[in-house]
Parts: sequence; C-alpha cells; structure tokens
Amino acid sequence: MKRFYPPLLGILAVSLLLGAASVWPEEGLPSTADLFAHAAVIAVSLVVFFLVLPRFLSQPLQILVAMLIGIVVGWGLAAAGMVALVSDYLGIFGALFILLLKMVIIPLVFVSIVLSLIHI
Repeated sequence: MKRFYPPLLGILAVSLLLGAASVWPEEGLPSTADLFAHAAVIAVSLVVFFLVLPRFLSQPLQILVAMLIGIVVGWGLAAAGMVALVSDYLGIFGALFILLLKMVIIPLVFVSIVLSLIHI
C-alpha cells in the first residue's frame, strides 16, 4: 500500500484554488481548460519550490535559484505582453514584502530608542 503524502494533497488543493482565482472572469465561471492550465502551472511551481529545491540545495542556493527564476519569468511574461498579469497578480508579492518590512522596522526602531534611553 502506498504511503499517503499530505503536503502533495495540500499543494494540489491550493493550486486549484489559486488557478480558479487567477482566471475568474467578472461575468461568470472560468472555462475548465483555463482553470486546469493555471492550476497546473501553479502546482508545478509549488512542487518545485517546496518539495524539489529543499532536498537538493542549501537555503542560500534556494533563495538564489528562486530569485533567478523570478527574474526570468517576469521578463518572459513582460516580453509576451502579459504586463497586466505581472503588475496586478504578481506585484502583490512585492507589496506584501514591503508591508512586512514596514511592520518589522517600527518595533525595531522603538526598541532601539528605549534601550538607548535605558543605557543612558
């Protein structure tokens, strides 16, 4: 009997949800072909980044590979005329990163000021 692998099932479920969200038109349901094409691309990328890369590469190399893949995919999508996809859907990751940095900086500055006052 084969062993049940829960992370793979989770990756497939997340990829179907993200695939449906990425092709959902405002006037109705997405076509099945679009849904499964987007879900397949998302599932493959999730498998590569969460199951394949951690087994073969150290964490700094994983970060480097992810950055290079992101640059290549961004340039490829922009060259293919999908600038709206890059700016609207993929731009949220950059905005989220900046918001997380802002969330960390404010407590860090506050604690630094308080500790410097304590040491005085």
